[in-house]
Amino acid sequence: MYHVELRQFPHNFCHFNLTAQALRETVLDAWARGEWVEIGERRWNPQQATLTVIEGPELPVQQLSMGRGWRNAVRQGTDVTATLLADARARLGFAESGPAEVPEPARGPSPGTARSAWAAVTGPARKASDRPALAGQAGTGDHLVRQLLSLLGENPGPLLRAWQLAMEQHPDRTPSQCLAAAEDFVGR
Repeated sequence: MYHVELRQFPHNFCHFNLTAQALRETVLDAWARGEWVEIGERRWNPQQATLTVIEGPELPVQQLSMGRGWRNAVRQGTDVTATLLADARARLGFAESGPAEVPEPARGPSPGTARSAWAAVTGPARKASDRPALAGQAGTGDHLVRQLLSLLGENPGPLLRAWQLAMEQHPDRTPSQCLAAAEDFVGR
């Protein structure tokens, strides 16, 4: 079974107990093509929203009640977002980076700044294998970091530091969950 979370501050939507076919039809294929996804009475843009897919056991209704569903899904399952998106892009005939790539900002941080900002977020204990989006993509790391930093706004420092602290305090959470907590803390 698959469980899905779509997040674009301040909104998030979770969908539970999806089959592989239902996941592909409702979210995955359109997301891999870079198309808007309409689910949960909202439209989600792959360039702005984050998608997290957890593979795990089917969750009974009592584990979904009172807002506990996503926490239970994460606790009992495995994040397979990067793998499923790469498979979908390959199946649909797109390059590894896919059509959902964010264009290079006109002016952004230099590569050295990007590396140090990425290090500030990930910390020294995180390896490249812990970041599936960067694994096996030689030369794209700095480009991806610049894109991510440009999405954080003109002054990403406080948000980056709050994100780093959230990841240190909650190693069991995904980076997207820690970023959401950091956004709430800094008031973005």
